[in-house]
Amino acid sequence: PRRCGAGARPRSLDPVMTPEDLAALHGRCFAAHPRPWTAAEFQALLAGPANFLLTRPQAFLLGRTMPTRPSC
Repeated sequence: PRRCGAGARPRSLDPVMTPEDLAALHGRCFAAHPRPWTAAEFQALLAGPANFLLTRPQAFLLGRTMPTRPSC
């Protein structure tokens, strides 16, 4: 198991889906309200240590893990 701060974690099951791809797909789903997220916003979210991304063709799930108690 991975310990706090040890090693890199995978960001996606489909590394071909870029922040630009995520923004384009998100834009097709949310045209006006709420406004679609930009590629830069996806890039910033993916840089967060508690965030994760799972992708499938024409779909993605972006989530955030929240510990119930400190693990470090």
